[in-house]
Amino acid sequence: MKLKRKMISILLFSVLSIIIVALLAVNISPKPVSYLTRTIFDHSEKAMLYPRKSNYEELKAKVVTQTDLIYPSEHKNNSFDLILPKGKNNVPILFWVHGGAFVGGDKRDCLEYLEMIATHGYAVVNMNYERTPEVVHPTPIKQMTELVRYVASQAEEHSIDLQRVFIGGDSAGAQIAGEFTNVQNNPAVQESLHMKPVLKSEQIKGYISFSGLLNLKEYDETDSGLGNFLFRQTAWAYFEDRSWKESTSVAMASLIGNITASFPPTYMTDGNTNSFEKQMPELKTELEKWNIPVEMTYFTKEAATLQHEYQFDFSIKEANVNFDHVVLFLENYKDRQHRL
Repeated sequence: MKLKRKMISILLFSVLSIIIVALLAVNISPKPVSYLTRTIFDHSEKAMLYPRKSNYEELKAKVVTQTDLIYPSEHKNNSFDLILPKGKNNVPILFWVHGGAFVGGDKRDCLEYLEMIATHGYAVVNMNYERTPEVVHPTPIKQMTELVRYVASQAEEHSIDLQRVFIGGDSAGAQIAGEFTNVQNNPAVQESLHMKPVLKSEQIKGYISFSGLLNLKEYDETDSGLGNFLFRQTAWAYFEDRSWKESTSVAMASLIGNITASFPPTYMTDGNTNSFEKQMPELKTELEKWNIPVEMTYFTKEAATLQHEYQFDFSIKEANVNFDHVVLFLENYKDRQHRL
């Protein structure tokens, strides 16, 4: 009996010790949870093959895809895919940034979707970047600058029209893409990051956000308690600041609060469950204040329950509707004239 009680005591002590160590770890450093979050992303993405459009193979035959190309960078994970439509010359270009809470994700998650976009007459660059906690903000913005500069040097060879540029991303990738866009047209953001633009405002025809993180201060305000905990830790890692919500860097990195008249026409969509959908109307209001064209595709919960990144799942009609809307947005704005 005494032995049994002793074993129970040892077990309880061990469990309590593990809990205490875990609590200390998440309060001392964001790295343990950041690596855990990456593992969750990497395994879930490998397991989750989103249903394609039914005619994907037919569409894929209309493009040439070069994967795992390298762009010169001071940082790691500096690879990209280049997708070109067959038989097209002088085509507009879309630069795309994958999501993953700044710690996870990979360009392969978006490749098939972007190939389908390319069939409509667009070159698409699908980038990787080094993720936190190995690096911190604004490293992905710097890598995007390096990538755009490199692709620009190859534009003539691939018959890409750099006077017609779109910039987009999904989830945290939409934040990175949006902040990069602001570096091109907002002097205050340029100064805060000590970065210079590589594109002129008139070259950028549009910005696209899929399930995008548009207001960083609301990063941990989704429907998911666990998700919010993970997001708080990854934000701490990315911005090197446990009090990141009060950080000047976070305030300047958000799209909301930093829009100027030079920001391009914008397309947004998001799910309605466990995502950042509440941020879309905020950005829409700010864009409209500057008379910037904005298009938003959103479905209420009464219509369908749509999770974060719903747009990649072509088994649901809403994803197909959104795809058509995106293609129409690209078509409508690829030749727009810059506002003076």
